[in-house]
Amino acid sequence: MARPGLSKHRKFCRLSRALGCPLLARGALELLWEACYESGDDYVGTAEDIEAMVGWQGAPGKLTMALAEAGQPEGFGFIDPGQSVSAVPTYRVHDLWHHAPDYVAKRRKREMERTTREAPDQPVRRTAPNGEHWQGTPGDQTGLDRTPSPSPSPSPTEQSGSAAPTPGAPPASLERFVCGAQAPQSPTLLTFPTVGTGGSAWALTEAQVATWQALYPGTPILAAAQKALAWIEANPGRRKTASGMPRFLVNWLNREVDRGRTTTPAATSMKRLGPNDPEYYERARRAREEAS
Repeated sequence: MARPGLSKHRKFCRLSRALGCPLLARGALELLWEACYESGDDYVGTAEDIEAMVGWQGAPGKLTMALAEAGQPEGFGFIDPGQSVSAVPTYRVHDLWHHAPDYVAKRRKREMERTTREAPDQPVRRTAPNGEHWQGTPGDQTGLDRTPSPSPSPSPTEQSGSAAPTPGAPPASLERFVCGAQAPQSPTLLTFPTVGTGGSAWALTEAQVATWQALYPGTPILAAAQKALAWIEANPGRRKTASGMPRFLVNWLNREVDRGRTTTPAATSMKRLGPNDPEYYERARRAREEAS
């Protein structure tokens, strides 16, 4: 939403003259800002992206040029030209967060804090829909690189056939993990749907089940995990992040133990026999021996 006094500002008057109508100028700005508030990003892409975003029906490029030149001769207009991607100019909304409503700025701050809290503080590499690469820590917008990275010249070591790692680059295993190309080290037994920046699914592996089975010898780990998966699927609003799934399952196993849902076969047989049965005390003795 525009601040009061926008319709009298010289930049808005220039935009209105360029488009031939203040109604078109106001509508284009409101739709542009609304999209940025919703996405939490002041980057709006190419001229084609901008005009598709607001539903522009006029001559291609006319709206983008009018938005960019509305600030002339003093400075930038309503959008700032950025670096070109594959020789195509891209743009950002000029001073978006300086003029954004308080509720939008607070929501963006909460989202950045949540993203930083849930994701590990380590370098990650992501690819935007337009092919741009972002590398940095979660919640950090300074790592956005909108220029294609030039291919480095091969070093003498690489020319000889031995791969030399790039200084400061993340390990190859981390790169494969971020890009989703690294195969799991252990077979996956169950897949849990998740939320947040860590991905849409978390895999319970055979190795993890074996680790927990050693810690909970009297508990059928896989059966308990299947119950937890059914509960998560029945309660989509209570889904966890990928990084929070191990803690959730450990708490689930602890509750299973506390509720006494896991019993030994001998103890189960004792309950069926009852204290008046001659074999009751013999089986009770064997149950104590097995427990020790």
